[in-house]
Parts: sequence; structure tokens; C-alpha cells
Amino acid sequence: MGRSRDTVLRVDRVGQSFRPAIRGWFRAAPELRPLNDVSFSIKDGESLGIVGAGGAGKSTLLRVLLGLEDPEVGHVTFMGQEVATLTKAQRRRFGPNLRYLSCETIDFLSRRKTAYAIVAAALARTGLKDKALKQARVIEALRLVGIGHADSERRLATLSQIQCQKVALAATIVTRPRLVVVDELAYGMDVSVQAQMLNLLLEIQDLLDMSLVMSSSNLSVAGSLCDHLLVLKAGEVVETGSAHQVTNQPSHSHTYQLLSQSRASEAFA
Repeated sequence: MGRSRDTVLRVDRVGQSFRPAIRGWFRAAPELRPLNDVSFSIKDGESLGIVGAGGAGKSTLLRVLLGLEDPEVGHVTFMGQEVATLTKAQRRRFGPNLRYLSCETIDFLSRRKTAYAIVAAALARTGLKDKALKQARVIEALRLVGIGHADSERRLATLSQIQCQKVALAATIVTRPRLVVVDELAYGMDVSVQAQMLNLLLEIQDLLDMSLVMSSSNLSVAGSLCDHLLVLKAGEVVETGSAHQVTNQPSHSHTYQLLSQSRASEAFA
């Protein structure tokens, strides 16, 4: 915990619009604005929950944060450098420090490979040369998520749902990132698996002192995991503040609505 609390990510008045193709006699559907004037910052070791219903702009915002889309207006700065101006080589060097994790991450991993091989492949992209150090880092990442030696040698196809998700998490953290962007991690999982994964993520964040940006449609879940919350509606920030403040004293009607929906879903879980 010796690292100074530097600002690792800054988003300054970001806007993004989708313009539909012209139809018929030069007629176009109304312009959609998935993001409008979005600003926030996050320091080392902090966690921010980006909350909103479907169509709020969460996915678009995450793509902008990850450098998969350049914002039409505004700026995204990661580790002191503007993401949109990075060259391909610079983006590759930034890769180990900026990682992405979702409930679908496991779908992109080879079912034929062992858990160890998958995590080792993620570390290989960092360019680390020392064989003994690489082995130690892979073993450490698997240990942190609760995958022992015997299971690390098994192919992904033979592991349980929770074990597969843990392997995906180990592959994410093995590079020791400064920031992990988490997209709806609990979506589609069994309730017991959700709880295990989310609690594990919190433990690892604290151990590695990494920052988290977490997207979720469930305000209660995000509020229980994150230090700060940002509520989106139709691409605009309608409320932001500490997780305690937003979940206990919401000031916007849309936040009240999201909170009621998340509590109702928990009651029926």
C-alpha cells in the first residue's frame, strides 16, 4: 500500500454520438447521443461504479475508456497520457496496466488449454523474459483466485463455472494492472457464483492496490463494491458521489428508480 494516490484515469467532458445512415430522400432518423459531457476521475486503489439501465451508455463509455473508440469531444487520460493520441505500439505497452474483465471473458479463452497455459499466455504479452519470474507470477495469480496446482493443470473444458471465471480473473490480474475495467461481471451467473466472484474481486483489489471501474445495471451491487458511483441515463450523468451517499440519500429520481429495481430483484433472487 505504499503507492501514492495518483490519479490513474481522468475523463473530461467526453461526448460520443451515433449518426444513423441517411435513408430514402435524404431523410435520417434522429441523432442518438449515447454520451454527453461525461466527466470523472479515479485514483490508485479506488473503485468507481458506473450504473445505468440498458441504453444508458455504459458500454460506449467503457469502449472509450479502453481506447476502442475515440471520443468525438473531450479527453480520456490514463497514467498521464491521452488515450486517443497513443500509437499502436504505445497502446500495446499500456495493455498490461489497463485490463478488461466481464462475465463473457471466459468465452474468448480456449477450452482446450490448461488454466496455467491461459494465465501464462496473458503474462507473455507483457514481454517479461525471466522464465522463473514468469512461472512465479502465474502461480501467484492462480493462488490468489483459489486455483491450486492440480486444477491449474486441467483443461478449461473440465473445470466448473466458478473455476473458469476464476481463471479469467487470474489472467486479468497476472499483469499486475493499475486499472481493471469490469463490465457486468455478475450478469448471468448463479447467485452463489456472483457473490464468490465479486467478493474475490474486492479481496484482490485490496491485495494488489489496483483501481476498478465497474459497469453494472444493479445499483445495490455496485454500491456494495465501489467507493464511488456515477449514475447514467441516456448518456448523461444524473448523479455522482460516494457509494454510501448515492445508495442511502439519492438526489435524482432515476437513481431512486434504479435503487428500487435492484432491491426488488434481490428480494426475488
